[in-house]
Amino acid sequence: MNLFVNRNGSGLAIDVEVLPQLLEAQNPRDDWTGMTNTSERRKRQNRLNQRAYPERHLGQVSEEDVRRDLASNTVLPEGYLLLHSAESRAKVQIFAQRVYQDYSSGLPQPGYLHVLIRLNVLNALAQNAALLEFGFKGLCSPELVSPFNQHGPSSVHTFIPSQAYPSWLQPTALQMTVRHHPWIDLIPIPRMRDNILCALEAGFLDNKELGIDILGVEDIQGDTASLIIWGEPWDPRGWEVSISFLRKWGWLIAGCPVVIEATNFWRHKRGEKNLDFEFVSKLVGISRG
Repeated sequence: MNLFVNRNGSGLAIDVEVLPQLLEAQNPRDDWTGMTNTSERRKRQNRLNQRAYPERHLGQVSEEDVRRDLASNTVLPEGYLLLHSAESRAKVQIFAQRVYQDYSSGLPQPGYLHVLIRLNVLNALAQNAALLEFGFKGLCSPELVSPFNQHGPSSVHTFIPSQAYPSWLQPTALQMTVRHHPWIDLIPIPRMRDNILCALEAGFLDNKELGIDILGVEDIQGDTASLIIWGEPWDPRGWEVSISFLRKWGWLIAGCPVVIEATNFWRHKRGEKNLDFEFVSKLVGISRG
């Protein structure tokens, strides 16, 4: 289990112990135990999880299998720091401790699944924030402005993106010219980021509502609109979109075939039917209505 509690039960911490995921290690560079650099540690963990995932998910799997997998892959120390208030961060810490205790005692709760999905998304976006060299504590605070556009359109001539950024996270021209919240920069799908910014500029997108659906971890119930992360956070092929997300926000992935291809890849690994592109096109067309 990757949700850790101090041995004295006082709070969350990163323990060093041998985990089942290390069975997939092929060389010393895959060993993440003892790593103090959270970005490098999570990178190694994701590599092992991605290597092991196809073997664990060949054929049909139950919701319990998915829930157990999500719980075992959830690491708290990065993602929850994105939350804007100390109260929200404290709630997530308490929740994570409860999940750990219930799984350790063999009594996992079905209701945890949806929150675990959101926590994994937060963890992934925190890693992307680190890759972009954003300070991610409180990065979801509503008053923040993207470092790519802190001074408006004029900043496009003064800000030079780092060549070290993964290609999928390199800022687009719109990110450099349209004032926006930094969480949008963390989505590793350039066309989707641009679709969001165009909608914001046109005034028909509620940034807060979309942010809650992607980033929210409180009061999550039932089949809510969400993204799901399975692979490397900076690679769109590691992400999946839920049917509920497609129904509500499908128009935001117009022109993003990689999203549907990735979603179908992960659905296939679980033994689920692929999404039909015609079906998706209809959802994309009507979800703004």
